[in-house]
Amino acid sequence: MTVILDGRRAARERRDRLAVEVRSLRSPRRPTLATLRVDDDPRSDRHIGIKVRAAAEVGIALRRVDLPASTSPPVVE
Repeated sequence: MTVILDGRRAARERRDRLAVEVRSLRSPRRPTLATLRVDDDPRSDRHIGIKVRAAAEVGIALRRVDLPASTSPPVVE
């Protein structure tokens, strides 16, 4: 039997459940997603933008750090 998954619907339902869970947290600190970009490729903006929107939809704070591609590994750590 073939089962067709509606990916958009599944993602929406998952985001909705996560938003409820985030709102129900009793901690004074808000959950935060941190992104670290170490390049100069503008295509990375699209990928990070998706993360920014998803975090906003569920009520998660975002901390974005953008570094140039020339950043050395010790600085990134």
